[in-house]
Amino acid sequence: MLIINKINDTHVIIMPKMMPGYREEARKNIIEAAIAEANEKGFSNFTMENVANRLGISRTTIYIYFRNREEMLDAAIEYIREKLSIVLMKAFSG
Repeated sequence: MLIINKINDTHVIIMPKMMPGYREEARKNIIEAAIAEANEKGFSNFTMENVANRLGISRTTIYIYFRNREEMLDAAIEYIREKLSIVLMKAFSG
């Protein structure tokens, strides 16, 4: 869906409509790409640029979701912890 905002008689801005859950899904995709980069290059060697390239987006877009590389790393580690916790709970529940 597109939203058309008319500025004046000659200029029109067309923007994609933000669907519910879009921001969370985009953030999750960035985190998963960061994890994939870290798996290939190590957490200490991956860059925001490589994560952006993996997703086919600009590095600037990543900064909409994360203030810096460290914040993205923290989110990636938390994501891994949550997934591991789910797996362990399933494995040890009767």
